[in-house]
Order: sequence, then structure tokens, then C-alpha cells
Amino acid sequence: MFPPHPAYTDPMLTGNVMRSYRNDGTYQGGDADKATLMLFHKLANDPEPSLRVAVGSDSNRGIRQKLKNVEADITKYESWSDSLC
Repeated sequence: MFPPHPAYTDPMLTGNVMRSYRNDGTYQGGDADKATLMLFHKLANDPEPSLRVAVGSDSNRGIRQKLKNVEADITKYESWSDSLC
């Protein structure tokens, strides 16, 4: 693993946050062979592939939580849109 470019050393940048999850610089978990087979054999042959594909149960959990947060925000401020159109 290479160190970040000097212009991107802010620890709050997404890449650095993600990098901090990998303690020793190696990926912990998942099966790259299975992911490759899924992407190249299933997704590549899907007649109508999605632009967004979550790979891994951890991704699915994170995305579902994000969607819940977005829905809560929309609901909270939904009334602000009333009578604007």
C-alpha cells in the first residue's frame, strides 16, 4: 500500500478514513474470487444492469442505514416544499 499523495493527507478525507479501517494495510475479509465471478459473470451478463451494485453484506447494511437517514431528512423537511410549485 502506498502512502497518500501530500495533497491528500487530511485524515478526514474519505480515502484516508477508509484506509484507517485497514489496520495493517491489507484487506480483511471477503472473497475476491467470488466477487470477481459475480461481477464478471452475473453483472456483465445482466441485460439491464444497475448503475449501483452493493458488493458485500457490510455494504448493504451501510447503504440501508444511509437510505434510512436520507428518508428521515426528507420527511423532516417535506412540509417546506408544500405550495412551492
